[in-house]
Amino acid sequence: MKYNDNGEYKDIYVKSFDTLPVGTEVDFDGETVPQGWTAVNNVLWTNPNPTSDFSNQSVTLSEDANDYKYLEIYWKNRKDINEWTYTKMMTGTIGYGFMISASGTSFRAFSRQASNVTTTSIAFSVCNYMESLSSALTTANNYMIPYKIIGYKEW
Repeated sequence: MKYNDNGEYKDIYVKSFDTLPVGTEVDFDGETVPQGWTAVNNVLWTNPNPTSDFSNQSVTLSEDANDYKYLEIYWKNRKDINEWTYTKMMTGTIGYGFMISASGTSFRAFSRQASNVTTTSIAFSVCNYMESLSSALTTANNYMIPYKIIGYKEW
């Protein structure tokens, strides 16, 4: 296990009879939170097909989003490359994934909206992009693909 010492995680070896101060942040390997401990973040959804186009749709979260202070959505910038961005959003609000792709004097600005439809689902819009401030929006569902949603109980 590791504990957070002013932003730096340090190794700690905890025996069953040891105690730590209330509020100590610990990082551990494994899926199960040790008895008597509380998880401060959880993966609420993972895209089973992150290399496929992602049209507008709602996804079901594994837990109630209201149990968390905010959500992080990780986006795969394009389905066929491993580049990532993320968005933080307050529970119950609208979040946006946004990315700019530039080459020479041209650019494309991509965006996709995520909104809490219910406390257990998030709706994603289509991904749109524009090539100039005066151009029309074009749909490109092979960009800004939602990959993972993590809920955080603490700031």
